Amino acid sequence: MGNPGAQHELACTLVHRYPKLALRLAELADVKVPAHELVAAAPNSHQLPGRPPIETDGTVRYLRDGEPVYFTQVEVQRLHDLDKYATLRAYHGSEVSKAKAGGHMVVVSPKSAETEKFRDSEAELGEKYAYRGSYLSRADLEPMAAKDRPFEERSFAIGMTDFTQGVPESARGMLREMTERDVTIANLFFRTIMEEVPDMTMVEDVLQQDMFERLRELQSFRDYEARLTARLKADAEARLKSETEAAAAEARADDLIRFFGLRGDTLSEHAFTQIRECRDADKLGYWLQRAYTGTTAEEIFPEPNGNDAAGSRR
Repeated sequence: MGNPGAQHELACTLVHRYPKLALRLAELADVKVPAHELVAAAPNSHQLPGRPPIETDGTVRYLRDGEPVYFTQVEVQRLHDLDKYATLRAYHGSEVSKAKAGGHMVVVSPKSAETEKFRDSEAELGEKYAYRGSYLSRADLEPMAAKDRPFEERSFAIGMTDFTQGVPESARGMLREMTERDVTIANLFFRTIMEEVPDMTMVEDVLQQDMFERLRELQSFRDYEARLTARLKADAEARLKSETEAAAAEARADDLIRFFGLRGDTLSEHAFTQIRECRDADKLGYWLQRAYTGTTAEEIFPEPNGNDAAGSRR
């Protein structure tokens, strides 16, 4: 489907590892699944260079007498548009038609407003398609996030949070549990947070010092540490450079004022302020070089608006 985001991968991986999640989603969507004997994942992976395969959709088959009688396909979509609405059916409906079995698509969006747009399209255009869809928001998944629900349900529900609005407290406990139970799921969950939060400092909200050693098993956390280290190093270097430049500017300003004083060239209030407020060591060096060659303070710092130099300082 061309949706390689970590949040989508997380949903698909959970569905493939825990196929009965699809039944739970169908229940929340009020979809009636036909009688069956077995629920089996139908992985559909895509190989990326230098990375493990990613799951491109969460497909589950319901089998009776060893044959598929129904499908559920799970998708995560952050934004609605009509092209996407039609493409989802063309993509998923093809597998249903090949197997000559019924099927249903469940589209989850972390953003409630986008879910409503999908639902509006379904109400208006759904009859045109043989393959129907249901649309769930993060709020619809809330029953799956309850403390008494299985690990996979809570992982799915909390993983579908809209992290652009911040990282909720529930994500911290979920990350800890994931690192103890399923490193792959934990890695995708942490990647989701990294990809979605608007400010990387928000990531710190889910981190606790006693988790760091376990978190370092996650490639996504190692990527985060590398980014954080690079940012802190850049900040420190910028601060040092700024402090060094400020010190150089202050020293050159002192030299310039001292030179004018030695030469008996009185500085006006305007000239003195220009020198003291300048933070550019190169510019101060240029003024100093001009002074060395005989240019007067009045020539280097002409009074604005033709004012005279009555208010002299030095």
